[in-house]
Amino acid sequence: GTSWTDLTNLYVTADAATLYVYADLPGYFFDAGDSGNDSSGTIGLAIDTDGLPDSGGTNDAWGTAISFSYTTVNGFANGDNFLPDYLIRGNVSNDGGWTELRTWAGNWDNGAGNNWGGISGGDIGSQIAYSPGNGVELAIPLADIGSPALADIRLQFFATQDGGGKGAYDTVPSDDQSTGWDDATTQTQLVSVPLAVDPAGDLASPGPADWVGVAWTDMSRLHAWADDQNIYLFINSPAYDPAVSSGQLGLAIDTGPGGGNFDPWGNAISYDYQFTNQNLGSTPTAAANLPDYIIRGNVFGPDAFGAENGWTELRGWNGSNFDTGGGADWGGIGNSGQPSLPGSKVAWSAGEGLRLTIPFSDINVAAGDTVNLQFFGTQSGGGKGAYDTVPSDDQSTGWDDPTTQNYLSSLTLPGGEPPVGDGCQSGAAIDNNVFWNELGHNSRDGLFRTPGGPVTTGTAVTLRLRSACDDLTGVSLRVWDDRVNAQQILPLTKAASDNLYDYWEVTLPAAANTTLYWYR
Repeated sequence: GTSWTDLTNLYVTADAATLYVYADLPGYFFDAGDSGNDSSGTIGLAIDTDGLPDSGGTNDAWGTAISFSYTTVNGFANGDNFLPDYLIRGNVSNDGGWTELRTWAGNWDNGAGNNWGGISGGDIGSQIAYSPGNGVELAIPLADIGSPALADIRLQFFATQDGGGKGAYDTVPSDDQSTGWDDATTQTQLVSVPLAVDPAGDLASPGPADWVGVAWTDMSRLHAWADDQNIYLFINSPAYDPAVSSGQLGLAIDTGPGGGNFDPWGNAISYDYQFTNQNLGSTPTAAANLPDYIIRGNVFGPDAFGAENGWTELRGWNGSNFDTGGGADWGGIGNSGQPSLPGSKVAWSAGEGLRLTIPFSDINVAAGDTVNLQFFGTQSGGGKGAYDTVPSDDQSTGWDDPTTQNYLSSLTLPGGEPPVGDGCQSGAAIDNNVFWNELGHNSRDGLFRTPGGPVTTGTAVTLRLRSACDDLTGVSLRVWDDRVNAQQILPLTKAASDNLYDYWEVTLPAAANTTLYWYR
C-alpha cells in the first residue's frame, strides 16, 4: 500500500504559462481485484517562489509531522532559511485524488476545500494525472503561484500518509525521511527549476561520445539562483567521475556592453552571441552580446596535480584581451588534490557535476542586474570547439571542430532580503490589532501601481500596499477576471520598509486577452 512512496526521480519542464512537474512512481499500482491492496497515501509538493529567508510556512498544511526549514538549494547551503510559499497536497488517485493548492498568507487556509487538481473519479484531472506503474504529473499554471520567473522556483516533492504523527516517507531531492510509521521529519533540501536546458546524449560520434574521459561534458541542465551577494550555479553531469574524467570547463558571462569574441585559453571557440533569454519556457530575445568575463578551468580528475588539477581562472575583458585574471586560481582547488575545499568557489561532486559560487563583486554586478550565461565543456587544444553547451548551441561534430556560440540564458539578480522592522517606530505589533489608518493604496499613484491606467494585453502590472511596519504577517490580493468570471488569490511579499511603513508588492500575471481586473 505504501511501497510506491519510494521516490527516485523528479522532472520539470515548462512553457510560458505552465510549470510541469513529474515524479517517478514505479511502485504505484491499482489492483481491480484486490482494492484493499492498492497503493494508498498522499503526495506533497513544497514550492518556494520569493527566495526570501523566513518567508512562508513552517508546517504542513494537512497537519502531518512534516516541518519545513530549507537551508540548502541545489546542494548549496548559504546560511538562509527558505520556506514554501505554496503547498500542493493531495490524496493519490486510488484514494479519490482530491488535491489542493494551498497559499501561505500568514497561515495555510487559502485553497482549503478546493479540489485544485480536478480529479473526480479515475486517475486524470485538470491539473494532476496519475499513471499506475509510472508516476504522477502536475500541470501548475504559473499564475496560480504568483507568476514568478521559472528559475526562481524551488521545489521538493514528498510522499506520506495522513496522520498527525506522519513524517515524509521519502523525498526528492533526498532529505530527512521517516525511520518508521510515525517519525516526524524536517525538510531542508530544495532544487531549483533549471534556468536553461540541453538534450542529454547529444555528444558527437565519432568524437567525444566515444571516450569515457569526456562523457562528463554531456550536460543537460543549468540551475542558477542568487542571494544578495553571490550567484550559485549547478551544472548537472551524472557521468562526472574523478577517477576517469578529463578536459576543461568554460562559463561565458555577459554583464553589460563590450566584451571579447575569442577564447582566453586558445580553443577554437568564438563568441558571437545573438540571443539572450534562452531559458527554459522562454522565447529567446534577439540581442547582440559578448562575454565580459569567462571562467575557464581544468576538470578535477585522475591527474590531480597535472592536467586535471582543478585549476580555474576568472578572466576579465580589459578592452583588448582577457589577460586579467590569468595565472590566478580563482576557483580555490587548483593543485590541492581535492575536488572541493571549504570556501572554494569551485566544487566537483562525483555522479552529480559542478557547483560554482560567483560573488557579485568578482563580476562587478549588483542586485537587480541581469547576467547572461552559457556553460560549455571541452578539452585543451587549438582545434577544440565546445563539445556541449547549456543552453543549447553550436557544438563540435567531432574531436576537432570549431564552434561559434550564439545563445545565452538570462538571470535577473534579486534585490536581496528587505529590511523587516529595523528601527520601526509605528507602534504596531503582531497582536491581532491591525492599524487600519496606516493601510494605503492609491491606484492613480505610481508608487502603488506600475504602470498606471489601461494597459495592453501581455503587460504585467505591479501593485503595492502600505501598512504600518511590523503590523502584518501576510497580505493577499483577490483578483476577479471580468472576461472569464473567475478569481485568483495572490500573496504579496514585503518589498521594502522604513521606520513607519512596510510596503507589500505583487505582480499581476499578464493577460493574453482583453479583460478587466477587479481587485481588493
